[in-house]
Parts: sequence; structure tokens; C-alpha cells
Amino acid sequence: MSNLSAIRTFFVISILWVQAGAADADNRITVNLGRTLNLPYTTSEGSIRTMVGFLHSIPEGENWTKYVPSLNPSFWRTGKWDPATLALFEALDLPVHYQIVVSDTRGAYDKPADFERWPYNNWDDWEAFCRELALVLPENTGKGGISLDIWNEPDYRFFWSGTKEQFFETWCRAAAVFLEIRPDILLAGPSIAGYSGTGKIIVRDYLIEFLTYIEQWNATNPTNNITVHYLTWHTMAQNLDEAISDIHYFREHAIGAGSDFPSCGINDIAINEYLLPNRPSTIE
Repeated sequence: MSNLSAIRTFFVISILWVQAGAADADNRITVNLGRTLNLPYTTSEGSIRTMVGFLHSIPEGENWTKYVPSLNPSFWRTGKWDPATLALFEALDLPVHYQIVVSDTRGAYDKPADFERWPYNNWDDWEAFCRELALVLPENTGKGGISLDIWNEPDYRFFWSGTKEQFFETWCRAAAVFLEIRPDILLAGPSIAGYSGTGKIIVRDYLIEFLTYIEQWNATNPTNNITVHYLTWHTMAQNLDEAISDIHYFREHAIGAGSDFPSCGINDIAINEYLLPNRPSTIE
């Protein structure tokens, strides 16, 4: 295995800012994203910075920019491509990694009954959207860089109506377009929930199938391989022991020399939504 000291595991906290009424008490939450938490397991890399960013956390009209310097995030995952946010990080000289959820940017499931909007019903339309997004991304991706999380929770029935194989093809087609136009842009996936809406999904099995599909895709496209910089999932139905076990498994089997999925090019693991039902959450 390669030196794992360069590998980071991100736990991204979802925070909802609530506007209190005039008669309400002044409710405050303080988030120390710079503090390193020592989780109840050891790693060869040492301590892991587990609280690093936000997901869909800023409501419309909220003057949120004043919070950014003191919160000092290093990872920002958003469902809306917003050049102004990236410009803010640059102006503040913050090395924030900016991750865009492509499916949310497109609004793919605003109307779940409108099946024409699902990519597998119109590949040309899906690829055209990905091409348009790739072309508007700035050449200067800032100190922290930009990544594209192609689809949010494709195992959850509200966010995906097709088969698993149709999602895999959707991801690969998008990745091929993005990397053709912007080979410097990092890609993330599959960002599964681990829950279908009716029952638990075995995260490890799903991720192995996803990576195996990409390996097969690359084998048939040897001059135009696609890569997964961030292997991502959400711990919506996992307990802490399962999440830790899967992190260790994919560090050993999917990253660096000796990877079971060498053409995927995985560099990092990102737990980009975090909920562990058997442990209380603490925000300090």
C-alpha cells in the first residue's frame, strides 16, 4: 500500500441556520471546524479532522458571509453552482475545497413524476447539461480546488427512479464529459445514502459494484478512462462500527498501490453526509 498519510476522510456536517423571530430568544450555535476529534479507533495517519464543512446549509437571503472567516471551513459541498461563493473564498484567501452536487444543480428530481428528466431517458440531454456545466467552471479553481459530486443518494427512491445499472451508466457518461472538457476537475461518487426509503442498503456491496462497473467501463474505453477522486457515501443507516469498518476496507482495497480498482484512481474517501444513529452527535 502507498503512504496513507496523504489520505483524508471527511465527515461533512449538515447545518440548518434558523432565523429566530423578534420575540424569540437569541439562539446561537458555535461550530469549531478547526478542532480535531479523536474518534474511538486508531489510524496509521494519526488524528483525523472530522468536521470540515457544510452541506446545503445557507438559506436564501441569509447574510451568511460574515460567518465564513471565523468558521474557517476547508470543505464546502453545495447543491447550487455559485461563482460568488467561490470568489468569496478566494477574496478571504481561504483554501476551501468547493464541491458541487451536479444532480441538485440540474434539479433532476424537482418533479419525480416527470420521468423525462431522468438521464437514462435522454442521454443526449444529460450529456449536454454536463458539457454546459463543465464549460462555465472557472479555469482558476481556487486554493482548495473544485470537485463534482455527480449524483446525490441514487439508492434512495426519491432521488433516483431507475435501476442501479442505469445510475452507474449515468455517472460514467457524466464523468466522461467532464473529464474530456476539464481533465483537471475532480469527481466524486456515488454518495449513496445507505437507505432506499424502505430498507437498509449494504454500503460496501454497493460501492464495490459501482467501482467494478467503472473498471469495466475503462476496460472498454482504454484511451478515455474516467476516475473517482473522492469515493463518497453517507452514513444515514450505518452505525459507527460499520462506517469505520468500511472506511478501513476501502483504504486497504481501493486506494494506492495494490488497489482492487486501479483504473478508478481513488485518492480520498469523503463521508459527505453524516448521521450515526447509535451515537449522539456533538457540535462544539
